[in-house]
Amino acid sequence: MNSQDALRHLDTISLLHLRNSLGDTISRVSHTDEPMIITKNGKPIAALVSIDDAVLVEEAKDNYYNALVDEAANEEADMMPFEDFIADVEADETE
Repeated sequence: MNSQDALRHLDTISLLHLRNSLGDTISRVSHTDEPMIITKNGKPIAALVSIDDAVLVEEAKDNYYNALVDEAANEEADMMPFEDFIADVEADETE
């Protein structure tokens, strides 16, 4: 599923209309917890989300990046310095 499909069910508001109704739109988003997709020339350019949703997005990003760091650390733990590898190979050859 591409990002456009994931946003299809959300309400949209044009940038021009948003300029004229910013207060009402912010109120709606903060009270309903439903994001609004902001469009320019009919194309999505941004999203207006509640603070709770913004926190969830940041937490999800943090969790994702922490998982990447953990994965890299685990891969690194499985590695050995090249010199040790050569020493192991040479030791195996003499056995």
